[in-house]
Amino acid sequence: MDQTIRLDAKKRESSFCEEKIYPLRRGERNNLLLTVKICEDRKPYDLTGKTASLVATTAAGASVGPYRLEIADEAAGVARILL
Repeated sequence: MDQTIRLDAKKRESSFCEEKIYPLRRGERNNLLLTVKICEDRKPYDLTGKTASLVATTAAGASVGPYRLEIADEAAGVARILL
């Protein structure tokens, strides 16, 4: 069974000092390691035996990917990809 988790990675600006996620620009490659920790009800989501992929949407609405993520820590729900 496939399960999709959508992460909002749009640039954010906040008066509450929220961490910003800067958007990638066309042509930027191999310069940013994206690491995500997936949680459910504030507890790590166990990725044991699962695969994870990144599918992005361009500003024009086109889909890019899927790109396979490396599971860095299955039990902690941590996955990463070199963008």
